[in-house]
Amino acid sequence: MKDIKVNDENGKFRLRVSGIILKNNKILVHETQKFKGYCLPGGHVEVGESTKQAILREMKEELNIDVKIIDLFCINENIYDTEGITNQEINYYYKLENLDFLPDQTFSVKEIDKSVEKEHKFVWIDINDLCDKNFKPNHMSKIIMENFDSKNNIILSDNREFYLSSI
Repeated sequence: MKDIKVNDENGKFRLRVSGIILKNNKILVHETQKFKGYCLPGGHVEVGESTKQAILREMKEELNIDVKIIDLFCINENIYDTEGITNQEINYYYKLENLDFLPDQTFSVKEIDKSVEKEHKFVWIDINDLCDKNFKPNHMSKIIMENFDSKNNIILSDNREFYLSSI
């Protein structure tokens, strides 16, 4: 299947999903070398796939685990510029229950993604420390920390401002 994404001379658009797995007040994050920081595990939604199907698939691909969806935490429309290019993504953030074993310490998982082998490094960060880390998108660390017990939020953001509201 093809990822739902558009690249042209005007910018980039992505439809994504991200998973929030909490264990002992720590949140599982992907440590990325791309921007020397952290983000939640997840990936692109494919054409013909629901966001719920996508998050289950992505967790199996990236972490090699099965998960159960607890709730939709939020939908985030994020618009930002990098190197003169406008990026826009709509990301569905799901609270997940891990149904398989995950190590308590830092670990790596290899994945074959569209015929390319990738290695993902995962770490557990105390949920109260997210704002102290280089977590992307930047505004999501505070939203997760302050609103973790809520669900079904819509977050519209760009590099200048954001707001939170319930749907």
